[in-house]
Amino acid sequence: KKHKVLVALSCIFALVTTVLLLCEINATPPFASARVQGLAGHARESPTTTTTTQDNVVTDAAPGYAKEKAADHATQDQIELPSPSLMQRRAPWPLDPQNKGLDWCPQALKPAIIALYQEAATHNRSPCTEIARFGDRGDGDGGKLVCVNSIRPSKCVVYSLGSRMDFTFEIDIVEHFGCEVHTFDCTVGRPVANTIPTGVSFHPWCVGGTDAVNPMGQFYSLTTIRTKLGHPTIDLLKMDIERHEFAVIPTFTKENAPRQISFETHIHNTRNGVWGGPVTDGQWTALWEVLHGLGYGAFSHEPNPQCLCCCEFSVQRAVLWK
Repeated sequence: KKHKVLVALSCIFALVTTVLLLCEINATPPFASARVQGLAGHARESPTTTTTTQDNVVTDAAPGYAKEKAADHATQDQIELPSPSLMQRRAPWPLDPQNKGLDWCPQALKPAIIALYQEAATHNRSPCTEIARFGDRGDGDGGKLVCVNSIRPSKCVVYSLGSRMDFTFEIDIVEHFGCEVHTFDCTVGRPVANTIPTGVSFHPWCVGGTDAVNPMGQFYSLTTIRTKLGHPTIDLLKMDIERHEFAVIPTFTKENAPRQISFETHIHNTRNGVWGGPVTDGQWTALWEVLHGLGYGAFSHEPNPQCLCCCEFSVQRAVLWK
């Protein structure tokens, strides 16, 4: 009798297990496979390396995208992974493009402008475990934050755009890394040789979007300069060039883009009003679309304490370097 009871209980247990399993299968939403396909499609659009599973999309390079887990109730149309090349602004553009005032950047706009910087810096992040400041003059302006992990000591090439004969940054880089450093500035003439620090090569050129001569001096594109100097790779590009960053960055390609960039953005009407007004929403967005599209992510940003409409950004490409 005991044997018969055990057999009966075993049959009942098997029957219940089967029923529960069938219920779970029937409860699986019909869009499950579409959800996986949708995630994979978004992952392919990202310039960073991705691994796709049914439940997660794991992006190896940018921690901001790590383990983006889709909600169980989401449908294919509802799934939106963040795109590294597009920014959806949450507030109107703060600067009036019709205002032609020199250095126009009223303090009343400070919250909106600070939010603008934060939005750009956090949209696509890049990991860096060791960040150091180079070229700090102690006045809150001039120093650049660099990801030390990405610099190859004694094998590095560094370009510094816009010196105004201040070589504090260049000297720090040479002493710390032993890099080959080149400084470019067409606005200071040809300096006397003994005013150029040891280990720094000075070039009386400015870097712009095209090769041209204008009232400021001789401009060359970054590609032209790399060809002239025979540099296949730029490890670090430092820029403080008063709005010309909006001409230089759009010339970057997969082939010529530096590994790391430390630059200051200027969104007001700088250089004695030669720009005719502040930076526009379109110019700002285009600059970041180029950077994000090439795989750059920010690891630091610092609003300039002396200039509300100026902000330091440090970015690096999310690729593995040999």
